[in-house]
Amino acid sequence: MRFISWNVNGLRAIMNKGFTEAFWNLDADFFCLQETKLQAGQLELDLPGYEAYWSYAEKKGYSGTAILTRRPPLDVTSGIGIGEHDTEGRIVTLEYEDFYLVCVYTPNAQDELRRLDYRMAANHRYIVCTGGTAAVTVTQRSVFVCSGSASVTAGEIAPVAFTDVKAGSWYYDAVSYLAGIGLLGGVSATSFAPNGTLTLAQALTLAASLHQYSQDGKVTLKADKDIWYMSYVEYAVSQGVADGSYAGKTTAEYNAPVTRAEFVHILYGALPEESYTVINSIGYDAIPDVRASQAYADEIYAFYRAGIITGGEGNKFDPSGTITRSAVAVIMANMLDPGQRQSVTLK
Repeated sequence: MRFISWNVNGLRAIMNKGFTEAFWNLDADFFCLQETKLQAGQLELDLPGYEAYWSYAEKKGYSGTAILTRRPPLDVTSGIGIGEHDTEGRIVTLEYEDFYLVCVYTPNAQDELRRLDYRMAANHRYIVCTGGTAAVTVTQRSVFVCSGSASVTAGEIAPVAFTDVKAGSWYYDAVSYLAGIGLLGGVSATSFAPNGTLTLAQALTLAASLHQYSQDGKVTLKADKDIWYMSYVEYAVSQGVADGSYAGKTTAEYNAPVTRAEFVHILYGALPEESYTVINSIGYDAIPDVRASQAYADEIYAFYRAGIITGGEGNKFDPSGTITRSAVAVIMANMLDPGQRQSVTLK
């Protein structure tokens, strides 16, 4: 039997981006999908020979899991029978004569580990996974095959290779996620430099990579052999991620720290406008240190309204300040996963 685990990050969004072709080419008995981000009746799958079993989140466009299989199960369970977990559509289980197949999408701990307690409780209540293999069984004959991102065990989140990214840090999940999908690397094989500042060239590189990942599901861009960042800059300009002025910067400008305001301006272009669904009602001039007339104000307010950023002390943004690599990781993770975005009220 062949099992495929696939975080689709929005099933409807990838239907016209090669999903069906990849599905048939993979020729698996089971496809365990995470982050389906849809409700019942929003998508009709035409996959002859396969049945789909779903677990939907109550919140629209959020979380969700599914198993597509050509092997009829003995029984199907959506959720675990505990309301606080089952409203988010994070687990679906199929029972077979010899094993249980459990598809899991684990809650993100979010910045400053605000949801770590919930994440811990969720994992330990339905199943605790280490390395994708179940750590508990139901009967002597039962075998759990787990898919998804259930990764918290004994208070620890799946390790990353960077020695300076500690489990429990507010940016740990974001760095792990982005490094895992090839969107964010370290300054060396073992160092991430979370407090390091981002340069303009690096901001353009990340925007180009994020755009390509959102379009193709992978990053194939490579560093230029002469000036490492120019291939990314050229891609960003050619794809409309960044305007043409960014192609003509000096070496000193490319290597200078990027301001927080310009970083948001650049990253904003990496995703289509419909990605920035408004969840916070924030009027112009509500951000204490960002006036509507300032450069890049539109993008900054769009990020606040979408819950991608909420600001620092007093919800201030510090538009002229530099931005750390740890903050960059959290912002990018929030851009890719709307389920991690945060509500904020500004008066």
